Amino acid sequence: MDFLLVSTFDFNLTNHVLVYKKVVNKIHPVSTTMPEYAKIRRQFSEDPLKTLPDVPLHSLDFTPETHLMKERLDKLRVMEDDFLWPEERKIAAVVLKNNEMGLA
Repeated sequence: MDFLLVSTFDFNLTNHVLVYKKVVNKIHPVSTTMPEYAKIRRQFSEDPLKTLPDVPLHSLDFTPETHLMKERLDKLRVMEDDFLWPEERKIAAVVLKNNEMGLA
C-alpha cells in the first residue's frame, strides 16, 4: 500500500499524512465580463476583397497559361468532380488560373 501512495503522491512517510484541501480553501470561478483593455481588437485597414480580381459569371473556356496547363488542371481533378455544376467547374478553373502563381 505504501508503494502505491509513494509512486502517486508526495507525502511524508513518517507521518503518512496526505494533504486535503477543504472546500473553503478551493478556488471557485466567478462569472464576470472581460475588461475593455484585455479584449482583442481586430481591425482591417482596408477591405481585402477589393484587391481580388473579378470572376466572370458567364462560362469561359479554359486557356492554358505559363504555370497552370491542362495537364496540371487534370491532376487537380477539378473538372471531374461531381460536387460542382459544369458552370461552377469552369469558374473554378478561372479562379485557379487567376491565382496560378500561388500553386506549388
